[in-house]
Amino acid sequence: MSFTNINAALVAGYQAAALNLPTAYEGVDFAPTAGQPWAAVSMLPLPVVGGSLGAAGNDRHTGTFQVDLNDVTGGGIARLLSLADTLRGYFKAGRQLDGNGLPVLVNSTSRSVVTNKDGWLRMSVIVAWTAWTDHG
Repeated sequence: MSFTNINAALVAGYQAAALNLPTAYEGVDFAPTAGQPWAAVSMLPLPVVGGSLGAAGNDRHTGTFQVDLNDVTGGGIARLLSLADTLRGYFKAGRQLDGNGLPVLVNSTSRSVVTNKDGWLRMSVIVAWTAWTDHG
């Protein structure tokens, strides 16, 4: 259940940040509305590393949770920056998220450069995270 719980913690954190944007979630059909900003969320896990050996050992899970913020072209990036600041305000370094009892620690939050992708301005907000799970 660790993969499920980690994903649940990060998605719940995104929802708690209350951007109030239509959002594309992984594996769910989504079509953006022309002229309306929107977001897409993705989990980008790194390989799990064994923290200790044996049946009573633990594993370290790390990765990034990426929020792609999309806005109409031609109006500048002020709205994207404001949305990114809102996410950074929620996903503060050291914040512990709850994944159905599994603590997920936010390590850092940063942003990408702004690109033009499929007719939308896009800025990604990248949340680095860590979680520890038991082997059991």
